[in-house]
Amino acid sequence: MGHPRRAAKYRDVGHRRRFMIIQRPPGTGQRIAGRDALLTTTARFILIMAGRIVGIGGVFFKSPDATALRSWYEQHLGISASSDGAIFPWLSKGDPAGEHMTVWSVFPSTSRYMDQPFMINYIVEGLDELLDTLGAQGVRIDPKRENHDYGQFAWIYDLDGNKIELWEPPGNPR
Repeated sequence: MGHPRRAAKYRDVGHRRRFMIIQRPPGTGQRIAGRDALLTTTARFILIMAGRIVGIGGVFFKSPDATALRSWYEQHLGISASSDGAIFPWLSKGDPAGEHMTVWSVFPSTSRYMDQPFMINYIVEGLDELLDTLGAQGVRIDPKRENHDYGQFAWIYDLDGNKIELWEPPGNPR
């Protein structure tokens, strides 16, 4: 019997939110494990939100003396970082074959990359679908988009006005 994901289809379900309907194999009580955020189930179908966060892609903050602060972190916490940052590779429990990474980086306080002193980058699967859902929910979305060989980027703002970076690496399954 095939994996239940193969029966996945995108559907519009009320309030313009997009969801994926995934059919369960008949006669099984099987659930899709781990990383999928289940919203509701019926006897034969599983409903999950299309576009989702799968991990933390980066932690970025500013410092008046980025070089000295990177040195402090290396000396006291063992984080060895270049001016581009440190990379922490990791595997997802839900997809052990897919390697991810989290970037830790100190920016100079004069950097224009972010307005605030701190920003988190989240790894996303289905960036466009997630942005559609968030827009329908009234979340403030920065109109700026970036496409690079290492992925697509978009930015949103939380309730307190903190800018959040969303990153979809290339080749993410949808």
